[in-house]
Amino acid sequence: MTTVQPEEIGADDVTAVMDGPETIYIATVVNPTGGNQIMTAHRTSDGANAQIEEMARLWSTDRDALDADVLPLPLMP
Repeated sequence: MTTVQPEEIGADDVTAVMDGPETIYIATVVNPTGGNQIMTAHRTSDGANAQIEEMARLWSTDRDALDADVLPLPLMP
């Protein structure tokens, strides 16, 4: 077992302990033309959804027509 000294704990560490583990959001999108899967990581689900919207705009298609998903991934402290 490792003992952490108070001076080793940063502000982010205290926040993580009090709020629980941070969650990142993985946006996965399949390119409708090439068929390749693109994955991007985001700090918020809004950011992940915005990325999917941007890809739909870039590929001139509707977001609902894309094979896309946002997956929450909690990070371990």
